[in-house]
Amino acid sequence: MMSFCPFQVPKDYTSRSLLVRYSIASKPTRHRCVTSHTKAKMSDWKPPKAGCPVWLGISTKDLSRAEAFYATVFNWTFKDAPRREDHQPDHHAKTRLFDLTPGGVALSGGLQHRPEDEGTGTPAAGPGGVCLYWLVEDLGRVAEVIVKAGGKMVGSAEPLKEGESGLYRYFEDTEGNVGGVYQMV
Repeated sequence: MMSFCPFQVPKDYTSRSLLVRYSIASKPTRHRCVTSHTKAKMSDWKPPKAGCPVWLGISTKDLSRAEAFYATVFNWTFKDAPRREDHQPDHHAKTRLFDLTPGGVALSGGLQHRPEDEGTGTPAAGPGGVCLYWLVEDLGRVAEVIVKAGGKMVGSAEPLKEGESGLYRYFEDTEGNVGGVYQMV
C-alpha cells in the first residue's frame, strides 16, 4: 500500500476503510466521488452514512504559504476548486483542493481527554478542537521537515506513547493549525 505522504505506510499496516476521492460539484448540495476499490462512475456514487467525515478543511490566513507547507511536509498536490456556473462569488474562490486518496485514507477516531505535557499541565495540542493525525515512518525526520517548511513542533519535546502501538507528536502549521504525526512501533 502506498502512503499519501512521502513516508511509506508500514507493510504490516492494514485498514478496513473505504478509499474515497471527493470533488466538489458546482452545486453545494451535490458532492461526487469515485471509490478507489470499485472504480465506480461518478453517477454510481451514493453518499456515506450521516456522521461520516467527508471533508478536511484546513483554515488558512495565507493560501500560498499553507499550500507550500503541506506540499513540502506531506507531498500533497493542489488544484483550483471549481467555480460556480453562474460566476457568482462563493467560498470556493479562495480554496485549493487536495486529494488524500492516491495512497488511501485510513481513518478512525475517538473522543479523548486533551493531552497535556507531562508535569506542566499545559495543553500539548494547542487551544483545542479537532486534531488530525498523519501516519509517518520516522517522527524525527518529519519533525525536521515540518520545521524547515515553516511549521513548529509543539507540546512535549519527546514523542508521546500510545500504549505499545505507536508514538506521536504534535505540530503547528504555518497558519496556526495543530495536527499530529504518528509513527507505528
